[in-house]
Amino acid sequence: MNWYVKNADGKVFGPVDDGKLLAWVKDGRVEPFAGLSNDLKSWKLASLEPMLEMDWIVENEPGRFYGPTHRAVIDDLIKAKSLSATCRIYRDDHGGAVEKAVAEARTEAEKAMAEVQVEAEKAMAELKNEAERSIAAKDEELAAAKADADSLRARAERSEARVAELEAQIAKLTEVRPREWQMEVLEPEIVSDEPPPTVREIFRPGHKATLADLERQAQAELARMGASGAKKFFGMKR
Repeated sequence: MNWYVKNADGKVFGPVDDGKLLAWVKDGRVEPFAGLSNDLKSWKLASLEPMLEMDWIVENEPGRFYGPTHRAVIDDLIKAKSLSATCRIYRDDHGGAVEKAVAEARTEAEKAMAEVQVEAEKAMAELKNEAERSIAAKDEELAAAKADADSLRARAERSEARVAELEAQIAKLTEVRPREWQMEVLEPEIVSDEPPPTVREIFRPGHKATLADLERQAQAELARMGASGAKKFFGMKR
């Protein structure tokens, strides 16, 4: 007969014959609550198949059970020193022992859940208190920030008024008065085809005209033109 084994994660293995399936069981490859089927349609617990002799349960620690499984699996765990020295091993009667193990596990789980719930309620109460304190502190910070903002707004309004006042004063002081400009083109007295000298040429050592000579020439020319001529030369009205 061919067999298929389905583990708790839903994976299906097989088909295998009776001998191969029993070898899997003794190697611990068939989980205590694995499914067993011949046709991949109807399934039952592998531990309920008498041929597999999955009749043994081990309580490694109080309230922690493993099984039902084959005795060979438990012997291998003992040899590997995977079980505690105080573990209890008993044979499953395909009903009472399993129900007892499930009931004890359920009781232990309910106890653990109750403890977790108490801790959770305590933690929630602490978080609530902390949140209320935090909200109160934030309200105080917001009130202080609002007061600061109102003070800054008042200062800004006073500053804006002062800026407007200063701008009005500046506008009054810098008021542009209309001016009439006249331009008169003067004909040069001397026309030369040569370009004017550069600054480097003027300050070149040995140049025939020193800066003092040029200044004296300019003063002499201004004296020759007189005050009215100088104003006319520089385009001044008066």
